[in-house]
Amino acid sequence: MFGIVYLGVFLALIGSTQGVQKCHGHPSTYMGKPCASTTWFHDGRQGACGCGYDGSDQQFTWSSSKYTAAANQLFFDQGGAQWCGQSCGLCVNLTTTGGSAPGGVDTAEGQSHVFMVVDLCPNEAPNLEWCAQTQNHPVNRYGYGAHFDLENGVNQITQGLNWDNVEVTYQVVNCDNAVESMTPTNQKYHQCECYKLSHGK
Repeated sequence: MFGIVYLGVFLALIGSTQGVQKCHGHPSTYMGKPCASTTWFHDGRQGACGCGYDGSDQQFTWSSSKYTAAANQLFFDQGGAQWCGQSCGLCVNLTTTGGSAPGGVDTAEGQSHVFMVVDLCPNEAPNLEWCAQTQNHPVNRYGYGAHFDLENGVNQITQGLNWDNVEVTYQVVNCDNAVESMTPTNQKYHQCECYKLSHGK
């Protein structure tokens, strides 16, 4: 069995701070780079890339405690696969725009961190406002072509980064080139079931 994230959008508005979207267009961009909305979650399950212990649905400790994410269906797998999608193990460099997705809190611009995709945010309720991008309608309700639901198992997002539904630009990068130890290495992903299945292990 594997877990699919059912997105819970956690809102922690600070005082009267109102989020502002800096990305514009269809799909939205900022300074020429593609934008994404973000939320955060934790469910303790191995997720749609099989990053968990054999014989259980419990996620690996590193998957819970490092920079990992669930991606919207279209980013996860353009063919619609909900298990072992094309983007499993892919890393994305997320850089804050200084704005936020609706319901979030603005943060300083230019903060960059690299996250590994280990799970799916499916195109179904209750995720439809964030993760319903399709080939025919490639943006979510707020105009973003991608969405990343960030793992917050040890409060690494809400307390470690102080991010709350921030708006980001994104770029696919090599996980092993990340400078932070919080980014899982490619070798970590090799522990996941989807890597083993794709390599006949």
